[in-house]
Amino acid sequence: MRHRLHHPLWAHLPAVTLIGVMIGAIINAMPLPARVPVHFGLSGRPDRWGSPWELVPIIAISVVLIGISALGDELWARQEVDRKRFNWLSLFDEIFIGFIAGTFLSTLAIMHDPSPVFALDWGMIALIVGGAVAAAIVLETLRKWNPVQESAIPEDTASIEREIGGLTEEGKPWDYQDTQNPAYMNWVVIGTGLVGILAAVSIWPQSPWLSVLIFVLAALPVVFYGGLRVSVTPERVRVRLGFLGIPLLTLKIIDLADVQVHQFSPLADFGGYGIRFNAQIKAYFLRGNRGVKLTTVRGKNYLIGSDRPERLSAVIQIAKRLAG
Repeated sequence: MRHRLHHPLWAHLPAVTLIGVMIGAIINAMPLPARVPVHFGLSGRPDRWGSPWELVPIIAISVVLIGISALGDELWARQEVDRKRFNWLSLFDEIFIGFIAGTFLSTLAIMHDPSPVFALDWGMIALIVGGAVAAAIVLETLRKWNPVQESAIPEDTASIEREIGGLTEEGKPWDYQDTQNPAYMNWVVIGTGLVGILAAVSIWPQSPWLSVLIFVLAALPVVFYGGLRVSVTPERVRVRLGFLGIPLLTLKIIDLADVQVHQFSPLADFGGYGIRFNAQIKAYFLRGNRGVKLTTVRGKNYLIGSDRPERLSAVIQIAKRLAG
């Protein structure tokens, strides 16, 4: 089965062209000197020299940046359910690779500059970045809307309504739990912790205090392990994070004016995932594009992401009816 791209690869043409220019420039500059400037200070003057082979990773990093940008743009396009939205994230690779290319080309010029005082050509760098971004804006504007056909079928909530209704009639307490725990978050938490611990161990002989600080910072993300946890009782809605249950949001049921299933675009509406907000709403979600929107009697809006938003919404509606 062929998976069709929703964001065209030709939108990355300016960044790809810059990589081609860098490769052509370094070939044209052969043979390279034994030592070349490989790092620059804020003044634009080189403060470290090294082997010309140190320039090769710059091109490799540029290729990786295009890959990251392509993945982000594809995710953005797949979230354009109702209409096309200008994808500002698509300028990511042009901005960074434009700066890299400008610095790279300026460095090649410096290599053969016999004068004792030389620096990066900031004017050329700005021109390259500006041109690449302008081209990317044009291509993003020309990109056609290629909507994803939604296949989500609303979940039948009759069973959970009967279950909670039965508990209520018997006078028994109930506490509905909803968890959003994507694997990527747990891997990020574990990976960040391990990298931090290895870094702390490696610098211990040189700086014990810095090692302890890095170790503490590396341990902090562990509290997020376990994802987003939502609890609904007849009295309140609570949102917590991680296995420690760090409180993020608590709303009284009697303070809710409206409850509804809500579809959204994580990137276009909030710029990513996690604890997010915009001018209209504050949101808590770790994946997906559906959740439950809660509006309070004071007019404040909250969005809780959920893998089963119909069930979560139905439970909150029941609690709201019970609260009268």
